[in-house]
Amino acid sequence: MMLRPLSDKKLRQFLKDADSRIEKLSADVIKRLEKFFTDYITRTKAMLADISTSKTEIIRLSEATEMAQNLDAILAEAGYKEVRATYRRSFAHVARESLRYFSEMGVSKPQVGIDGDVLNALRSGFVRDLDLRVHSKLVQPLREKIIQSTISLGGNRRNVIADIARSINNEGILRRDGRRFYDFNTSVMVNDAHRRFNRSVRTQKADQLGLEIYTYRGPRDNKRRDACAIIQDSAPHGVPGVYYRDEIKAEMHKDLKSNPMVSGGGFNCRHQFMPITKERAKELGFQFRDGDSGEDAETGEVLAA
Repeated sequence: MMLRPLSDKKLRQFLKDADSRIEKLSADVIKRLEKFFTDYITRTKAMLADISTSKTEIIRLSEATEMAQNLDAILAEAGYKEVRATYRRSFAHVARESLRYFSEMGVSKPQVGIDGDVLNALRSGFVRDLDLRVHSKLVQPLREKIIQSTISLGGNRRNVIADIARSINNEGILRRDGRRFYDFNTSVMVNDAHRRFNRSVRTQKADQLGLEIYTYRGPRDNKRRDACAIIQDSAPHGVPGVYYRDEIKAEMHKDLKSNPMVSGGGFNCRHQFMPITKERAKELGFQFRDGDSGEDAETGEVLAA
């Protein structure tokens, strides 16, 4: 049986719905991260307040080292393990959204044949990136600051505590105006990871189905990158933004750092390549290569009636 071609209207609606669901997944993770960040800072400040009440005027290096080591325990108490687990689970939901596209094309069980090991490795990499981000943003700078302040200020308790508190407030751990924490770069990282995973799952399934033609979809506005504009507007086969699978590569534009099939036009890109049937490509006016009959091959997938 042949895959069912999607009309442009159905494709637009699918993308709108899928993007909305994935954005909600990202928003949920980001909301939990914000709460964790705030709890972490609150607990860190409570530790500093507790230490400041000591009757001894000098913070010894052994006490400072213990403070620095306590940051890992505070990280756990603030709920990072739970947030991390939520983030990891979110990729399974993204995968379901990606594969739903092939259900629209008539595949009854699109999850069959997906290489779970590849996707698990990719997901683990994204989770590891979050671990590195959290530690480099919240733990390591404070750990270093505690030791450095203790040494440079001669251990004077009042001055050391004040110096650490200034670092928390002024070096990006809290917003400078004192309101709740919001780390834009971390939220963008979560969005980008979900989008890349979405593209990776879809590409793997499309390759499995033997789909060779892709259309580059996304906003056509003044916010799009030059690379995205070029890819969307170029028409090597008579239809803007429609390409053979093997033509999609980083060499499509000088600004691309990796294959746009997975990364789009770059970090946190709103655009994505969508596989389409040759029947649909023909309807669009796509000019097939010499030797390409323009006919879709039968798939071995179980198709819905």
